[in-house]
Amino acid sequence: LKKPPKESSPPKASDSGDKPKKEKKDPNAPKRPCSAFILYSNATRSDVKTVNPNASFGETAQILSKQFKALSSDERVVWDKKVADDKDRYQKEMAVYSAGGPPPEEQATAVVSSALPTNTPKTPSLKKRKKLDVSAASANLFASFLKKKLKTS
Repeated sequence: LKKPPKESSPPKASDSGDKPKKEKKDPNAPKRPCSAFILYSNATRSDVKTVNPNASFGETAQILSKQFKALSSDERVVWDKKVADDKDRYQKEMAVYSAGGPPPEEQATAVVSSALPTNTPKTPSLKKRKKLDVSAASANLFASFLKKKLKTS
């Protein structure tokens, strides 16, 4: 005996207003603090790549993960200290950012940028595609190829 197929429920109608739109990230906001693993992997990735030059990106990540998990508690304290320093940096930058002040990198460049001339030409952000020159002979050849019908056996 065959069982009748289960009836699927009709797709739910969703209005475009159901989901709240995701806010765009402010490019001037300070970078969030990194985890101990990210700091460790950024510091030791080049060493791992020199030892394993043929390792793919995923294999390199696996090696870094195994090395990080194998760290002794004394070595781990060093990376945890760096995490705490990075968190302090983030909190200070966030306090300045929340108060409405310019980001730290803009504070340093504000003096330098005031000395530069302001009439520098802007470069267009989008590049135009270069049009390809197709000879009439190759265009005709391609068109004739499309016109041929396939023979059925």
